[in-house]
Amino acid sequence: MSNIHKTTNYSQFKLFESNRKLHGNKILESIKKKNLLHECPIKVTKDFYVIDGQHRLDAAKQLNIPIYYCISNDLGEDAIPLLQNQNSWTLQDFTHFYSISNDRYKFIEEIDQKFNLPHTFIITVCSTGFSPTRIYKEGKLRFSLSKEKLNDNFQKIKDVIIVLKEITSRPILNAVLLACWKIINSINYEHEEFIRKLYNYPSAVKLACRLQSRTEIYNHLIEHVFNKYIKDEKKKMKIVEFNPRTFLQPTCNQI
Repeated sequence: MSNIHKTTNYSQFKLFESNRKLHGNKILESIKKKNLLHECPIKVTKDFYVIDGQHRLDAAKQLNIPIYYCISNDLGEDAIPLLQNQNSWTLQDFTHFYSISNDRYKFIEEIDQKFNLPHTFIITVCSTGFSPTRIYKEGKLRFSLSKEKLNDNFQKIKDVIIVLKEITSRPILNAVLLACWKIINSINYEHEEFIRKLYNYPSAVKLACRLQSRTEIYNHLIEHVFNKYIKDEKKKMKIVEFNPRTFLQPTCNQI
């Protein structure tokens, strides 16, 4: 185990730009009640860049008490997300970290700022494969569609959300967003027509928003909204089962 050092020379420590931003500090109040900093030393590189413990360092500085630290000669900036078991990084924190050097994560950050959608939803629909959250946290994001197509679909989802909020006062669940995303990616999808029908059949929309399963919501919106009164079978939207690997249509390109 590395030697544990103690200091009040806070200025010697530096923060990586990629590390999560300091926001609030619950640790500060905890330390006021009982100081256990000596039990949890921060980890720094040989150049004194903090790789784990920037909130503890900030708390110690504000309280003007010693900070305890270990110097690691083996760990660097790339180890930051691997050391977050005790710090509960949010998905936005991982986005910020990887966006510094990864264009895909930078795109996610831009989408988040532009459309203000749930981060879990954005990651789920952008990702390929099983366990999108785990893969995302590991910095291995791969897109299910091109950036242009994703951006266009997010704008359509935003349009749908505006209509849903006019029709129902219920919170728009993640399952509703996932069901609508699948509809938007369907072969016979026409955006203006879907928006028009959402307005035309508010009772069916309200019922869909009360359902819990994304499959039930998806089926209900197709049968009782999008396909309602369409007699030509060729113009009807086909119901496709949710694939456990990805709920996009099989025709969608993966990059």
